[in-house]
Amino acid sequence: MGFPLRFVAAVLAAVVWAPLTTAEDAIEARGFSGNPFGIGMVRVPVRGNRPESQPSDVTWMVEGTDGRVFYPCYFRESIPGSTDPNALSARGAYFLFKGDTPLKVKFSDGRKTTDHELTVVHDAKGKDALLARWWSQYQRSASGMANMPIVENYTTHMLARRLGLTPPAPRSGTSWPQDEMLGSFLGFEEMRLAMQADRMLDNGDAPEPADQPLPAAALPPAIEVPEFVAGEVEPLASRVPEACFYLRFGSYGNYRWFRDTMNEWGGNLREIVAVRSVDYDIAGRLERQLVLKDSELGKLLGGAAISDMAVIGTDTFVREGASIGVLFQEKQPGILAAAIKAQRLAVKQQAGVTEQALDMEGVPVSVLTSPGNVIRSYYVADGGFHFVTNSSTLARRFVATGKGVGRLSDLREFQYARTKHSTGKENPILAYLSDPFIRQLVSPAYRVEMTRRMKAEADVELVALARLAAMGEAAAHGSVDELVAGGFLPAKFGKRADETIPLLVDGKTVDSLRGARRTFLPVADVHVEAFTKSEVEAYQRFSQSYQALYRRMDPISMSLTRQATREGRERIVLDVSITPFTRQNLGALAGFLPPASRQEITAGPEVLALLQVGSKSQVFAGVFDCEIEHRFENGRGVADRATEERPPLFLGEYGNAYRDLLDLKGEKSADGYFSSPDALNPEPARRFGLDYGREWKEWWAASFREQALKELTPGLSISEGERPAQLRLKIGDLGQSKLATLLRAGLYQLEREASRANARSLNSYTTQFKVEEAGALSAAAEVLGANLVCPLGGEYRRDPPDYQFSTHQPWYSTAWPAPKEPWKETPFFERLSLSHLHEVPASYDPKLLKWVKGLAVEVRFEDQTMFSRVELEVQPAIP
Repeated sequence: MGFPLRFVAAVLAAVVWAPLTTAEDAIEARGFSGNPFGIGMVRVPVRGNRPESQPSDVTWMVEGTDGRVFYPCYFRESIPGSTDPNALSARGAYFLFKGDTPLKVKFSDGRKTTDHELTVVHDAKGKDALLARWWSQYQRSASGMANMPIVENYTTHMLARRLGLTPPAPRSGTSWPQDEMLGSFLGFEEMRLAMQADRMLDNGDAPEPADQPLPAAALPPAIEVPEFVAGEVEPLASRVPEACFYLRFGSYGNYRWFRDTMNEWGGNLREIVAVRSVDYDIAGRLERQLVLKDSELGKLLGGAAISDMAVIGTDTFVREGASIGVLFQEKQPGILAAAIKAQRLAVKQQAGVTEQALDMEGVPVSVLTSPGNVIRSYYVADGGFHFVTNSSTLARRFVATGKGVGRLSDLREFQYARTKHSTGKENPILAYLSDPFIRQLVSPAYRVEMTRRMKAEADVELVALARLAAMGEAAAHGSVDELVAGGFLPAKFGKRADETIPLLVDGKTVDSLRGARRTFLPVADVHVEAFTKSEVEAYQRFSQSYQALYRRMDPISMSLTRQATREGRERIVLDVSITPFTRQNLGALAGFLPPASRQEITAGPEVLALLQVGSKSQVFAGVFDCEIEHRFENGRGVADRATEERPPLFLGEYGNAYRDLLDLKGEKSADGYFSSPDALNPEPARRFGLDYGREWKEWWAASFREQALKELTPGLSISEGERPAQLRLKIGDLGQSKLATLLRAGLYQLEREASRANARSLNSYTTQFKVEEAGALSAAAEVLGANLVCPLGGEYRRDPPDYQFSTHQPWYSTAWPAPKEPWKETPFFERLSLSHLHEVPASYDPKLLKWVKGLAVEVRFEDQTMFSRVELEVQPAIP
């Protein structure tokens, strides 16, 4: 038995000590030939035979010295059981390559660049095995992209088709919902990626014929307008087509303020609370398309020539190309017309711009156009009103209003809504969404064209991506047919039921009907005459869902005013009314809503946020202002355990309607304080709860924290509010609160992650498509139809200062501060890793905390109107 035991011991020793051989001996570099690609791998173990810790977000690179390496992905071998999530025993890369001759590659992990020479062998079994490993890791890497994995979404489907591999599963578990039209053009990233994937999976069949008639529209019952005494309606409304949204500014000054505010937040008020990492240049693009440069009008006119103005349109798809226009009412004849014509004359001299004179029912119309609808401007002057639009349909409807046809001002619902928003001395900004506007949006022709535009949008994007891939492989890329022939697009790509196709014109991708991306032909100008069977069935499903969800879609009106405060700030007041409001839309909730009450709960300065809901009594909940300990772990903010177990929240009631729902047992003190018997239980699972409470007079309150409750309850009081409401919300000055440090850290983390995601996207253009240097920024802009911007205000670059560790240069932002670590200990790009983030830079000053100083919201239901009032206190000028 001695020999077998000695043999086993020798084998065990070999297994144990084999990893401790030199790093150079353990390096793997192999390559298998194939068509159209061979498959290769480089695996580099840790140096010195000791585990290393390297952040997972550090970018590695592999490249062939003769440009033969394509579509790489990277892998890291972690150490099982290690307490360090970044510990690894080896790292490496898989990649495709072309040719059969020996291949020289460089691999860089950011710390060191190693050179490898691969002997390319012919081994079908070995090739298939390594190809399977590459494909698995390539898909894993693509799915792990944090934001906008547009490049990887394209390459995985393109390569799956070319190499005969199984395409990746849909990212969200479902493919593009072609049978649903809800959500089209809302900009959801998952929706865009799913549509792109479906277009890449096209099996080459002929498109379904559009031979079906117009289906019945989804038309909810007509609006019932109650009796009312009509008030004054501004003359401008008489020139607005009834099926348009109406955003009236009342003065040129209001327009400039609104425009500057929207531009500051990326053209979308959602950006106030969201991270902005892509700039669609919506305002600038519309100015160029309409030939209506606001700065020049302001210099020439100010408010001297404009008595009123509005933005109107039949949809709000501003990212892709909305049906939109600007309507002016002149103050002095001739001045405004001269300023508009001067701009048009200057633009008319540009190459590719053409002018056409039309006659619409006896009214002259000037039309300027350029290829791709980059310039598409109809100018109509009629009866002291001037209208500039990108839609011929809107221009015709405007002319019709001059003859008393289809005017917004004639709608009884609009007249009724205007009685709810008087202009007064404050001269508010007004907005109105009419019943005809909403019905038009849900009409068959509009909804089907919206979905067709989504497909056209995906095709334009895919051609741009395919062209980059072809250029990276040095393949033909001058036309869509060449891209299809090279395998970069599916066979019969772009063939659609409406007989439109994507085209390459002077290196730019356009749709044969709709034009260039971001300036698509307005939906109102696309005449949909026939439908496919699938489109009809999809619309019928949409119609059923829509009418089940909205028994009536009520018109919406809004007014916005600005008021100066004593503190030198500015209060923006937004009043929203849905009127006539159909209470059936509330469903079962309508029966539980009591009349609005003026009873308003107020709290002391220790309360940062307070929500009040009036039902049978006044129920409230809120956030107690307190300092919260937090830290960064591996690049992510983590609150202390005590906060997670006992957050600074409270709940209570003025009245006793719901007191029995909260059963806190325990001895009560003389002033009403008591606690649950489990409050002192050391087990976290038992301690988590509203364990502390107080009952006094008509009040009761409960909290996770005993001290918070004792500081909170003495400051609670009930008073009579200025207006009745059923729901009230108040939020204090977040930037000056004790929670500001935590909020600032959370906002920085979001913006830093978004900035990092953009840099990773640029790396994808560089590594997957071989786009050189700053060309990645323009390539991304061509694909996205927008520019990548750093949310932190930095600049994306690839030229690190004093970089000495390897030849590879991933993208980074100049706004990423590097921790103060010795240069020789940590390479440049590792110093910029999120895992080295331990504190928020002192210079970071988020817009949200700096600009917004307070928020108050009220909601009430009254007769046939639902009112919402939002008061936002801000700095007088946007920083």
